[in-house]
Amino acid sequence: MYVTLEIEEKKFVNLVKLLHLGNHIVNGNREGTREDPKIEKYDELEELILKFAFGNGHQDLVRFDCDSGRHVPTEDIELEEEMVQYIREYDECVLWDELGNLLAERDTVEEIGNEVSFL
Repeated sequence: MYVTLEIEEKKFVNLVKLLHLGNHIVNGNREGTREDPKIEKYDELEELILKFAFGNGHQDLVRFDCDSGRHVPTEDIELEEEMVQYIREYDECVLWDELGNLLAERDTVEEIGNEVSFL
């Protein structure tokens, strides 16, 4: 089954940016090796949409990377102040949440020992 989507040009550009942000969160910390594979279903979806964008005149958003054989966001998207800010805000939020959790776990273990199991 196929789905057809009609979308305004400006919203399509935002969709490409959102797709980049989402895949950055899912696969940005993965090496793409056998030991640390990328989540392929999201990489494939990103490739599908980026290839479509590239083929429909959005070389300002997408370029073809000969080394990987894939379409990738241009530096204009990756370095766009808004995009960088969203990633920075996410990273900072995760950092403080995780740091708080790790410190709480450390303090609990110091106080009552290793009997506590954290899920």
